Amino acid sequence: GYENYRHLALHRIEKTNVTIEEFEYPKDFDLTKYDADGHFGFGEGKKVRLTMTVANSLADDLDETPLAKDQHIDFGETESTVTCTIVDSRMLDWWIASYGETIRNVRKEPLEVLSEV
Repeated sequence: GYENYRHLALHRIEKTNVTIEEFEYPKDFDLTKYDADGHFGFGEGKKVRLTMTVANSLADDLDETPLAKDQHIDFGETESTVTCTIVDSRMLDWWIASYGETIRNVRKEPLEVLSEV
């Protein structure tokens, strides 16, 4: 009965029943695109240019496991600047917050603004 897609927390489901109701898979739904748009990370598919200053220990980790394919790191003596294009999402915000003072100077520029420059 909903017009938008729903996520179910499977670990919260305690009991299920088999029904005779049918499900019609949406013809225009593309799971790969839906995932790439960041919906599983609680985003809405809006990409931003993320720039942040990080401690070199985190920069080393991000060098091994990038946030995005276009990620670039300018290494400094104690801190580095990380820049990439990424889907803006609550999960990204939670990830940044989880590092506390290890990450500073976080800037998110919407891609629409960047494309006009």
